[in-house]
Amino acid sequence: MVGQSDCPPSALSTIHTCASRGEDQQECCERAGIPTLCVRYCNPSATPMNTTSRFPCLLYLDKMKECFFKKSTDELEKFEPPIQCLNSGVCGGNGGYCAPPAPLPCQPSSCQPGYTCGQYGCARNRARSALTKKISGIFVDDQSTTPLPKKSDDGSRERNIYGLSRGVTRPPPTFTSAEREQGDNVTINKLTNPNFIFRQCCEQRGLPDSCLNKCHFNTYTRDALQAMYFKTDPCPIEATADMHFCAAQGRDHRECCRRNGVTTTLAGEKCLTFCDQRPDRITKLDYSYVPCYDRFEQMKQCFYNEIREKVSRQFGTR
Repeated sequence: MVGQSDCPPSALSTIHTCASRGEDQQECCERAGIPTLCVRYCNPSATPMNTTSRFPCLLYLDKMKECFFKKSTDELEKFEPPIQCLNSGVCGGNGGYCAPPAPLPCQPSSCQPGYTCGQYGCARNRARSALTKKISGIFVDDQSTTPLPKKSDDGSRERNIYGLSRGVTRPPPTFTSAEREQGDNVTINKLTNPNFIFRQCCEQRGLPDSCLNKCHFNTYTRDALQAMYFKTDPCPIEATADMHFCAAQGRDHRECCRRNGVTTTLAGEKCLTFCDQRPDRITKLDYSYVPCYDRFEQMKQCFYNEIREKVSRQFGTR
């Protein structure tokens, strides 16, 4: 190994053999245009790869990896359960039997006050805001500006989800111009914060409390998704579809993702599927999409920066 890695050079042979699953993949390497002199390293069981190997052959390591990955993916797909199982997130064994997804146990009586049954269990009751668009949880649109909710001059200081005053029956409070300006600045700071929008979207889409702490760009990570997948986190993995939709605010971020290197994995252009979160675009995922998670942070960066730019224009100063 070159550089500051603690991994000893002697481990290269073992790593290369594991990547190839110890199988002869010389035929694929030949088709990939790897020189004959180097093709032998595509059969690590016969010719181990190590730091004393011909240096020019190490330059073809990425092409070798592509062959290894494709072979592994093809083998996995032989054991792939019916696609409806993958879509539901519930797969059975024994000859590919596909079990229906088990309904999440939720009875209205089991939810505490202020909560109701959602699709993932008990979720907070949320008042729909006039700032959201036709689709629940979407705050961002293509308008240049959106009027901010104003403090009511004919009612009480009842609080809604944005912390803004709205009237009901009480006499109107008196605000100085400085107080009004300060309140507006607080509101603008919230509405132009992608993390605030992310969280509000998750709440409006009925995600349970166990998921809400991940509706933040600092905590919505690949490790968090892995914990959900292996059920070491109480947030159900099925909720990731809503979480990703909220993070992207239902928008198409493919152009930014291309610039940010999201397509530079073995899955290539397939990874842009995760960047296009417009409604009603459903893609059946398979194992070939797994490398895309290596660019998860780059996707999030696009979501965060583009949402911040949009809302700054949309909810900017009056």
